[in-house]
Amino acid sequence: MAYADDIVLIINNQDELDIVNEHLKNYEKASGAKLNQHKTEAVWFGNPNNKVPLAIKDQAKTTILGLEFSHTCSYNDNWSAKEREVIEELSKWENKNTTYKLRILIIKTFVLSKLMFLTNIFPPQAHTIKRLNKLLVNFIWGTTREVAKRELLFKSRKGGGLGAMDVPLKLLITFCKTIAAGVQRNAVWVGHRSRWEKKKGRARNNIPYYVLAYSDFRAKHGHLPINWVADSNKKIYKIISNDLYGGYVLYKGLQAEHYGTCVRNIFTRDMAESKRDIMWLVSVGRLAVRAVVKWSCFVKTKCCPVDGCQQDETIDHLLLECPRARDVWARIKDIGLDVEVNRNTVMFGIFVVEDQMYAGLA
Repeated sequence: MAYADDIVLIINNQDELDIVNEHLKNYEKASGAKLNQHKTEAVWFGNPNNKVPLAIKDQAKTTILGLEFSHTCSYNDNWSAKEREVIEELSKWENKNTTYKLRILIIKTFVLSKLMFLTNIFPPQAHTIKRLNKLLVNFIWGTTREVAKRELLFKSRKGGGLGAMDVPLKLLITFCKTIAAGVQRNAVWVGHRSRWEKKKGRARNNIPYYVLAYSDFRAKHGHLPINWVADSNKKIYKIISNDLYGGYVLYKGLQAEHYGTCVRNIFTRDMAESKRDIMWLVSVGRLAVRAVVKWSCFVKTKCCPVDGCQQDETIDHLLLECPRARDVWARIKDIGLDVEVNRNTVMFGIFVVEDQMYAGLA
């Protein structure tokens, strides 16, 4: 096994290297195999001033299990490379006609898998999380404009959100679960368990960032019923995400008793996914009408573009108050759909027919 590509030995000086070489020579005599010295390399970790000479090829960095290691910038090298991979993967889908649900699935399938291994070695720092979140959120919306609050994006579909995965949260859970398992079994690479306890004040000075990431994350969610060793990654994510993003979307102007009906209408299988996206944007008040995107350089006025209509183009105006909208609703009544047209009807799909309220589709 010591001749496999990814075997790594940690030594301090030439004497220890000589001991390793002696063992390897004995193995060569017994097996007939021979070490390829030209493919053997070393990287010094620690203070360059304390570097000792070794009779082996010296490199500034080396690759172990697909990750680059050096004594200066291993974190930046690896996360920069992964970010480029993510950008390249997402660019494959840029000009495709995809829905929000499909983009979320693309992230879960093709992006998350690229990051899970790296995060066990180098958990993402705050600046990486910020960049990664921005990149993925922009991909889901299909624009650099954040269409809705991220809380609505990460909230489950059962609560009226889009059910997107909070990828940085998932990555931190993965890292903390790995460390928790090592701490429980007193793994040598983890060290003493007190090292991973939350630090405050000056005690945080000179503590590696990944230790603080673990202790701070565990402390932040310490009130939740989580067994970090026995519970699965999926279960822990569900518990934390429910704590952060749980409950229904607060639909403006809709009575709480009708929230569940509205959610069922939005995500009904009777509509195409693209239509569900539109209905979701309407329900949370983020459809891209002129009054909503008035900050855009492409919008010069908030006024409705219909001839003779001087009102601001809000969502309510577009779907209910505009003369063209009123004409559409009148024609629907003419063909026999006798419904009371009001804000609940057009925004949330709550219909009243002959004084009886029921859930339906607009």
